Order: sequence, then structure tokens, then C-alpha cells
Amino acid sequence: LSALGILLLASVLVATIVSLLSPSLGNRISALRSGSSGIDDRADVPFELSLPGRLLSAVLIAANHAASRSHSELHCPKQFTVGNRSALQSARLVGNACEPWINRLTLTVIDHMLDHHMHVLEWSMGSSSAWLLRRVKSLCSIEHFGPWVSELRACFARDVESRRWTAVYQPCVDKVAGGCKYSDAHTAPGQNDNSAMTNYAGYVAAARHECGGQAPFDLVSVDGRARNESLWEALLEPSLVRPDYGMLLLDNAELDPKRMYAPVPRAHDPGWICVSFRSFLSETAIWMRCPEGRYDRGNCERARREIGRVMARPGMRSFVDGTRCAEEYGL
Repeated sequence: LSALGILLLASVLVATIVSLLSPSLGNRISALRSGSSGIDDRADVPFELSLPGRLLSAVLIAANHAASRSHSELHCPKQFTVGNRSALQSARLVGNACEPWINRLTLTVIDHMLDHHMHVLEWSMGSSSAWLLRRVKSLCSIEHFGPWVSELRACFARDVESRRWTAVYQPCVDKVAGGCKYSDAHTAPGQNDNSAMTNYAGYVAAARHECGGQAPFDLVSVDGRARNESLWEALLEPSLVRPDYGMLLLDNAELDPKRMYAPVPRAHDPGWICVSFRSFLSETAIWMRCPEGRYDRGNCERARREIGRVMARPGMRSFVDGTRCAEEYGL
């Protein structure tokens, strides 16, 4: 053999031995996302490819959009719309009728975090359900309003992705005759839902009774009714939120100005990373759960620190001041 041939043969042999002795980086990333590997495999990923690193990257994208007053929006043909938006609820501020009805910047972050290995739970279904089904492995949605469930089931029946969708109808129960109907008409979602007139216990508990087989979830979205009770349910042990970088989303966090949502992680809680954006319309907050033990290797702390720097930029103040996470950024 020539010297070049010997060199090429040696390179092939070395590459073969390395591939046999250690998993590839691609496999480690896949294992991290799917959760199929052990703790040590998930640890052996560079910060930039870890889930906290991806969260930082997603926040940077959202911040750059905010600074330039731009946004990325999903094209929404009329035949695929779910629900509607008023003229005030522009796509610059919230998701359009083919996207989740949440703050646009938070939606940008979530969009860059999801992948097809993930399992998601949501209280309240709608345009978010269609959007999520095209991104994740499975989705379980809980809804209290029967006609809306029927409409969405008929709509999604034409979509092949609906095979990965569990739609749960769990209605409000009257404590007083007409209580649920009155609550729907006169009470803001999430506010005083378990009052003297209504009972949403079944709606809350459906997360474990109907969706529990898919738990723990990579993302739990709390929207719709009985939000405080739903938050408690999500965080009670065994938690519905995955302990290794699972995410918790709370929509309309501005509806709770006195911070009465008891179970929500507080500022500077080492067990969570907090990200929240607001507009004059709404605020949507997300938390990433940091795993206990040695294998996180400081990824959560690094992501929290660098996200804080991003949020403290002068141009970001109008989007984060007064939010649930503002104290975490030192604002």
C-alpha cells in the first residue's frame, strides 16, 4: 500500500473504534430530548445543546425580535383557522388563529423549544392544540365547554396529526343552579372559578385521570379555567412537569397582580428558570424545571444568569417590567 492508502485505512479504523466505544453526539442529543437515556448521557451534552442552553438561545431570538419590533408569524390560511382574533389582538402581540393565543414573544420562545420527541399537557384547547400537534409527539387537552370540544374534534378529524391527540371534555359542575353558565358569561377565565357557584374539580383532576399515562410532560400549559388549582395539580408530587428541564406555562399571568397563584415558583428559586414577557394586552410566563443532583453541571445557573442579562437590556424594559419574572432579572 502507498503511504496515502495506509493513512486512509488508519483513519477508517480509528473512526470505527471510536464509534463503537462511545455514542455519537447526535445520539446524545436525541437521548436528551427523548428522555430515553440515563442521567449521565443527558449530562454529557455541551451547554449550547442542553435544554437550558436552548432556552437561552430562544430568549435571545425573542429579544432580538422585540428590539427590532419584528416577529415571526405562522402563515394562516382561512380554512385552517381556529377561533378568531379581534383587530386589537394583532399578530404582533399575540399568536394568530393558527397559533396559541398567548404573548407573541413567549410564543417565540416556546416555538424554539419544542420538538417531535416531546409530550404536552394543556388545560384549555383551541388554536394552540392544532399548533402543538404539528410539533410534538403527543398532546392531551382538557376543556370544560362541550360545544367547543365537539367543534374541534370535527375540525381535527381531517388532520392525520389528530391520532396523537387526546381530547378530554370535563365540564363545570353547578353548585348553584345556573352557576357554570353565569361563570362563563361574567367571570374572567381563571378567576374565582371554584366559587360558591361552580365546581371545576373534575376539570383539574382530569390531568391525572385522563392524561396521566403520558406523564411527566415536557410542557404543561395552564390556561382556561381554575388556573390556581391547575397549577397545584401540575406541581403536586408526583409532578406532572418533567423533573429534568420540563416546562410550565401560565397564560394571562397579569390577571393575578397580587401574585396569589400560590404554587408558582418564586423569583430566584434555584429549582426553576423563569421567563416572562408582557404587552398592554397580556403576559405569558414560562418556567423551566432544573433537575436536582450533579448532572446539570451548572447549566441552569448559567442560563438563568445570561437570560437575566438579556432581559436587563435597556430596550427590553417595556416587555419585562412588572412581569412575574422581573425580580429574577433584578428589575
